[in-house]
Amino acid sequence: DKDLALATVQAYNDWHFYEWCQKYPDRFIPMGILPLWSIDETLKELKRLVKLGFTTVAFPDNPAMVGLPGLHNEQWERLWGMCEADQVVLSCHIGTGARAAYASDESPIGAWITSMPISIANSAADWTFATFWERYPKLKTVWVESGLAWSPFLMQRLDNEFMMRSNEVPGMKRKPSDYMREMYYSSQPMEAVDNREALEVTLKMMKAD
Repeated sequence: DKDLALATVQAYNDWHFYEWCQKYPDRFIPMGILPLWSIDETLKELKRLVKLGFTTVAFPDNPAMVGLPGLHNEQWERLWGMCEADQVVLSCHIGTGARAAYASDESPIGAWITSMPISIANSAADWTFATFWERYPKLKTVWVESGLAWSPFLMQRLDNEFMMRSNEVPGMKRKPSDYMREMYYSSQPMEAVDNREALEVTLKMMKAD
């Protein structure tokens, strides 16, 4: 029932904004959800959320894995354009598309938890090799709860593959790592390390604040 689903999405967004975030507006940043099964309804709801004051919306890290068109599909072009124009950040939580595989029923839970942030690297590579960054250079994404220690390795790997396969993505004008530095943000958990210099190198490579 798509009508009921749409009403549920709107009801959640209203509750989230008025009942939750407005109680502590200096602490909470409202993040909306969208009726992604319909691009027309998605754009209508996004327009409504922007008027309310939303600055970010949830989006699956790999929409193709949840039954939606993939990132490179032209269906999303209008969404990218509206998000850029209204300065709305796309928040991609780990596990919303690609999911960390559980090694076995005997595996410690810690092994699975460890692989969660790394699992989003697959989706991050797909986002980075997208050519729409050239069309929407101010579009931003946040990898929610992804950590960042895996990022330098991925950036090196992306650049290496790009040097060998740049003909596959003629729309990309720069190295993938350049796009990552400008378009992507990460959030907790922040890796705790004994070697502070190693963490500083990671932050430097990402040009993190």
